[in-house]
Amino acid sequence: MKNFVILGFARTGSYRLAELLDFQDNLVCHGEIFKKNAIEARINSGLYNKKHSLSFRDEQPINFLKDMYRLEGKSYAGFKIFPNHNSRVYDYVLKDSNINKIFLCRNPVQSYISQLSALQSKQWVLKDESKRKNTKNLDFNISGFAKHFSVRATTYLRVCIEASKYPSNYFFIDYNDTLDGKKLEELGKFLGLENWKEEKSTHKKILGSNYSEIVSNWDEVKIFMNKYNVDEDMSFYEFYSNFNKAVVK
Repeated sequence: MKNFVILGFARTGSYRLAELLDFQDNLVCHGEIFKKNAIEARINSGLYNKKHSLSFRDEQPINFLKDMYRLEGKSYAGFKIFPNHNSRVYDYVLKDSNINKIFLCRNPVQSYISQLSALQSKQWVLKDESKRKNTKNLDFNISGFAKHFSVRATTYLRVCIEASKYPSNYFFIDYNDTLDGKKLEELGKFLGLENWKEEKSTHKKILGSNYSEIVSNWDEVKIFMNKYNVDEDMSFYEFYSNFNKAVVK
């Protein structure tokens, strides 16, 4: 087994995936340890000490990363990182063949609407469905979506280029796959686990309504998607492929 990293984005179910991985035997998965102004590490982690302050992390990010892997002892460790967290660390883990990479993404229409909803409700994580804050009249800005998708598509292409060099170090997974037991078992085998422990995540979906009920210009969004032969139910990878084919035509 090797240590690992989740290469994700906001609103892709990365908290859920990290939690499911942390349930596994001999494996530890931290959160966003390079998040701006925060270190999302497990409470009992050695990363919570005077040495591993935010200033140390920001000044010596690679040493901080190496310490994280070393401090877990016999357990195999991982964490999640987004492209905007720390470019030095992102570059480092991409090119290090001793670190397994899990690339997690989500249909960009889904993630964009989830982002709009979270910005309106200020609710980024939900564990108790009775506390869900319903949103409404979300404005799906097409140009805003284009930027949202572009960041994900560009990063995906970059990761694919690196994956072509060391394909056995990469595992590509979609948001919907984190709800699929068989796909998670494949992930477990990729990481070298003997068995995948089936556990229920404590994280709940923030959106409790259909998109047509909460997006004020949903008809306009549907027209836009039809133009590029994509829809809101596709995986990120199918969406990316269909969109690019439509653009080339």
